[in-house]
Amino acid sequence: MKSSAARPLTCDFDLLGSTRSATLRDIPPRDLVCNVFDSETTGLNPASDEVVQLGAVRIVNSRIVPGEVSDTLVNPGGPIPKSSIAVHGIDNAMVAGAPCFGDVCLQSHEIPRRLRITPLLISPF
Repeated sequence: MKSSAARPLTCDFDLLGSTRSATLRDIPPRDLVCNVFDSETTGLNPASDEVVQLGAVRIVNSRIVPGEVSDTLVNPGGPIPKSSIAVHGIDNAMVAGAPCFGDVCLQSHEIPRRLRITPLLISPF
């Protein structure tokens, strides 16, 4: 596969020497293969607030895999409160032409079943 392809070929020969652990709990974090997701929303209430941005990276051997990075603005279907814009900097004009959440989810890569999903939550509180 050419490096200019949408998903360039990545070879990590360190993986050949790795051994399987009996449980996921036994694997050191540096040896995990995982997808890390982050999102920005219109607020903090999951029952009423909407996603305005989704980001994801795939990490193998503590390194981000080139071509396995995603950053997508999402149209929340309504106005973004000023208090939320102050936190993440994403405003109504930025998401006006963006796809809705359902379309973004349909376009996303299928997540391999055996990878650990690591949600990232950074809060100033």
